[in-house]
Parts: sequence; structure tokens; C-alpha cells
Amino acid sequence: MYQLNNPHVEQEMENIKNNVYDIVISMTQVPKGIEDKVTTAIQLSTGIGAEAVCSIIKRGLLE
Repeated sequence: MYQLNNPHVEQEMENIKNNVYDIVISMTQVPKGIEDKVTTAIQLSTGIGAEAVCSIIKRGLLE
């Protein structure tokens, strides 16, 4: 089992869980427990599905 030992990353995960940020965008896989609060944006690097991700990001910023 993977265990996170970086205090900075642990604090950021807590911030995400506690809705400190309006929107969180990640280009990598995120740990369980915060995946529903993070927009995965790998599509921006490939271009495939980028429009859908941009729409999600725009909606998140306007809410």
C-alpha cells in the first residue's frame, strides 16, 4: 500500500477535501478521497477531449 509522507502534499490534500480552492486541475492521477473534487485535465496535453475539459473548468470558475 502506498503511503504519502510529504507534509506539503498532505496539507494540499486536506485543503482540497475542505474546499479551500474554487477549482483544482490535475494532469496526474489523484488519491482516493479527493478525486470527485479534482478535474483531471490530461486531455489538455493530448488535445483529445480538450473542449470538454475546458467547459468543465469554465463552469467551475463561474460557479
